[in-house]
Amino acid sequence: MGEGSKEKPYTREDVLRLIEENGGAADGLDLSGKVFEKGVDLRRLHLRGITLKRAVLENAHFEEANLWGVHIEKAVLRDAHFEKANIRAMHFEGADLQNAHFEGAVAWGTHFEGADLRNAHFEKADLWHAHMERADLSGARFDETYLEGARLPEKGE
Repeated sequence: MGEGSKEKPYTREDVLRLIEENGGAADGLDLSGKVFEKGVDLRRLHLRGITLKRAVLENAHFEEANLWGVHIEKAVLRDAHFEKANIRAMHFEGADLQNAHFEGAVAWGTHFEGADLRNAHFEKADLWHAHMERADLSGARFDETYLEGARLPEKGE
């Protein structure tokens, strides 16, 4: 059983146990600063309302998960997978999202301000009114991405 530390990182089973102990819902569960096993499988989980600020979730798998309104500011999410996930109104401010995958994700009003999104994949994602001010989008891919109302970084940001 993990403890959310570098020595004993959290696994999918630990997250499911913590949700159960929280009354069966992720809402209000605060796992800020915790470490998760590299490549942790959190696919298709309902994590709406969880807090993961400054957490370490490298290569984590959130495919098809419901992450609406999740706070994950300043987290380490390099190579994370959010394909087809519901990340509406999620807060990624200042997060390390290098090489992250958002293909087909719904990110209405999501906050990416100041995030490191170098080489991120947003192909076919819906970034309606997403906030990307001051984000590093070097090498990011936006093929067939819906960007209406998105606030992209100004030149020189």
